[in-house]
Amino acid sequence: MILITNLRDIQPAGYAHPQQSRTQKSPALPLPRFIAFPRTWNQNMDRAGMLKVMHEVFGFVPVVMPWISAAGFLLLICLLCWRERGRAATAEIAKAQTMQTLASSTQTKEVNDIRAVFEESRLFTSARKERLIRDVNDFHQYLAQLGFDLPTDAPSLGVSHAGRCGWFAGGFPGTIYEEKTIYIPSEGIDNPEGITFAYAQYVFASIFHKFLHDPENHRLTAFRVFHHYYCASFANRKYKIDPNSKISNLENTLWDIRDLYGKQFMDRAMFYTLDRWESDIAKDANFETFFTARFLVGESVVDTGQQHEQIRKLLEERSLYYAADCSTETHGCG
Repeated sequence: MILITNLRDIQPAGYAHPQQSRTQKSPALPLPRFIAFPRTWNQNMDRAGMLKVMHEVFGFVPVVMPWISAAGFLLLICLLCWRERGRAATAEIAKAQTMQTLASSTQTKEVNDIRAVFEESRLFTSARKERLIRDVNDFHQYLAQLGFDLPTDAPSLGVSHAGRCGWFAGGFPGTIYEEKTIYIPSEGIDNPEGITFAYAQYVFASIFHKFLHDPENHRLTAFRVFHHYYCASFANRKYKIDPNSKISNLENTLWDIRDLYGKQFMDRAMFYTLDRWESDIAKDANFETFFTARFLVGESVVDTGQQHEQIRKLLEERSLYYAADCSTETHGCG
């Protein structure tokens, strides 16, 4: 006798109970590669994996960064050079415009030649008279074109004799009208610059009244500065300056400014220095600083906005100008 205790024990072979089929899992089938890869990626994306991936993705950065930095540096240098070239071009254009303005302003004034009368001398041959008249008028035209108000006639020309020294006998207001003669030393009668030097003394002596209200010890020195500068500038060469002179620093500096900014600029600056000469500013006992305070007034008339500061710094570097010495700012003192 067979005892059946459990119906499950008598199920046909191969029969699967419904509840069992729901709890047992079938073996996993291999997935296609394109489906399995994302799952593998997500499973292995730990910290070390992330660093490795980042290194592979951005590993080129340390290699290219030096090249990028070098390219940026070169670009910066190019931009700076381009800016400096632009500034230099602007400065050159401004300087050219200034020179053109100055040139045009010095070519519009018509000036008649002056008449020259010669004293009796065997040294005054016809050829020499012709040359001396031409030399006097060339210098006369040069000063007149700058704007100087000059005498219409020149004193008579004579030859100095033994015992008479100096290019011009006469001097300053008072004596100049008593003895109207420009004397040329006999040994320098054929020197082209001789008559220029002598005539220049006469011209600047005729405007000596500009300095009459200045300290007495500054009057002749101011006359000398203008006389020496314009004779040298007309000849277009720097005269030898005595290194022991009290104004050698000033005269050398004025010529250096001429070298920096040109003959026309400096000639006009010196003209306006004299034209706008004011005796009531910067009454300094030192003539050099006394003069430069007035020079900056004249220079500012022809300044294009680029020269004034450079000139003032140059004067300060050479101890020729002190801003504290100026009484007001309206006179070009700063």
